[in-house]
Amino acid sequence: MTGQPTNRRPWRIALRWAGLLVVLAAVIWLAYAGRTPAAPALVVPRPGGEIDPAVARMIDEHVARIESGPRDARAHGMLGILYEANGFWPEAQQSFANAWSLDDAEVLWPYHMAIAMRQAGDFAGSLTQLEQLARQHPDFAPLQHQLGSARLEAGEIEEAARTFQRVIDMAPQRPEGYAGLGDTRLRQGDHAGAAELLEKAIELDPSYRTAHYLLGLAYRGLGRDDAAARELALGVNALVRYMPDALTAQKQRLSVGVSGRLVDADTLLEYGRPAEAAVILEQVLATRPGDARVMNSLATAYIRTNQVQRAYALLLEADQIDSTSYLTPMNLAVCCLTLNRPREALDHAERALTRGPSVSKVHVVRAVVLAALQRFAEAHAALLEAQRLDARDPQIHAALGEVCYRLTRYEDSRHHYATAVKLMPDSLQAHVGLCEVCITLGDAAGAEAALADVRRLAADNPQVQALAQRVAQIGR
Repeated sequence: MTGQPTNRRPWRIALRWAGLLVVLAAVIWLAYAGRTPAAPALVVPRPGGEIDPAVARMIDEHVARIESGPRDARAHGMLGILYEANGFWPEAQQSFANAWSLDDAEVLWPYHMAIAMRQAGDFAGSLTQLEQLARQHPDFAPLQHQLGSARLEAGEIEEAARTFQRVIDMAPQRPEGYAGLGDTRLRQGDHAGAAELLEKAIELDPSYRTAHYLLGLAYRGLGRDDAAARELALGVNALVRYMPDALTAQKQRLSVGVSGRLVDADTLLEYGRPAEAAVILEQVLATRPGDARVMNSLATAYIRTNQVQRAYALLLEADQIDSTSYLTPMNLAVCCLTLNRPREALDHAERALTRGPSVSKVHVVRAVVLAALQRFAEAHAALLEAQRLDARDPQIHAALGEVCYRLTRYEDSRHHYATAVKLMPDSLQAHVGLCEVCITLGDAAGAEAALADVRRLAADNPQVQALAQRVAQIGR
């Protein structure tokens, strides 16, 4: 036989094709592997700044997890939460971007990336990202709440109202949507509608200080002055509050560094607990000696606990460390004024002004010093500039009330004091000032109303009786 059996030829052909398919599959795999994107670059803190040791240890732990699994989206995301919790906003933004690039199905990564963008100063970019995410994830309530707040801040009142209504529809047992929509109604001039929404928010959470403050504004617009005063007092020093998400608990647990502890101390200062704030700040300063920011916060706590000389010495040291901050000379001016050294206080206030000309508080402190030096016209001009920079600060109205009174501009004084007591119903100084100017103007009804508030705030103060006698003499 000279030829091979013909029934074996198809088998040989099939074998050759099978070998070719194996080679082709290997080529395709290699090509695909070559196109697989590299793991994102690990995000570490930018050089040049000191890091709290507790935060540094936690960063090392999270970095080690990423190094052992560089394509682990959650590891990158949790590093972002660590950065967010301790105020490392650019690092948080990039870490969330890394997590998102590895897991584009998880909304938490781009959502927290938008939060970090906003905190880093990119308001427009943050709003754009929130809007895009809201279209892709319309049922994620915390995202909708953040978007509503961002739109409200951007002046997009109608859009914000629609967004907050969606939050209410999704989470009717949470107070944040009602408070947000109530805020939009206030800005639209609908005080009755705002009050109804804000009352619902407080019914759901009686401790919601922002809702109390907004309800006070709504009641004031409705002419319910007594109820407004009560709610405004309950809402004083309200902090920004957002709807919690699945990472909120981890964020609170990871807030261990200087930024987190400074926030705790600042909160204590706002709530009138300076002695407790001082304890925290002294501990922080022991770990970060020479930190001018911590020294200023501690000096503020010392001033409020009548340790003014101690605050003064600490601030002089801080001023040597950081010669660019407006905060240190501003606080030195306050110290010197408390120590009855107004001329030295003015020197510090002028230095603060050169460093922070666009900061309203600098102008207020300078005005108070000028008033102490009997330079009331200059103080008035400084307060008007402060008001231009921050028209919502009630302390500016109280200071203008005093300065206008000294300039015998009594009607202006009454206007500013009346505004101050509406915004700060628990300010004894503002109520006393309003009572004084009403006495001067012969306004018996106004003086009696102001005196009633003074008695409510300081019934046992011996000066109240003297003020009451002056009010009683108006009609005589």
